[in-house]
Amino acid sequence: MKRSISFIASHKLKQHELTNRQHVRDLAKNIQFTGRLKHPIIVDKKSLVVLDGHHRLAALQQLHMKQIPVILVNYFSKQIKVYWRNSSFDNAGIKQRVIKQALIKRPFPYKTTRHYIKNRLYNSNIPLHLLC
Repeated sequence: MKRSISFIASHKLKQHELTNRQHVRDLAKNIQFTGRLKHPIIVDKKSLVVLDGHHRLAALQQLHMKQIPVILVNYFSKQIKVYWRNSSFDNAGIKQRVIKQALIKRPFPYKTTRHYIKNRLYNSNIPLHLLC
């Protein structure tokens, strides 16, 4: 399956997990230094919930980038798997819970979920000047 990059306004994206502030600061410095974003954010095309890339999104927002490079996916596709990092949780209905928490603006703690996305796009190296 071919994946292409789209650009979505930063304020439209919804996060389902919190981020680590220090990691966001360090990532923002690195992105600013290189002048490029190496990997696009993975987003559900229907709800605009971020599936992978919360720290990259927060770093880009910290750098006041208005447009965010994303790969839009069908979250409910069988090509996307999600697991709780804490194995004591039940995986049944996990995708619905991820979407719900993002939509009601009550994100899970940092690193609660782990997403596996088949055929994801890596190393896109998007110049920052395209995101302003």
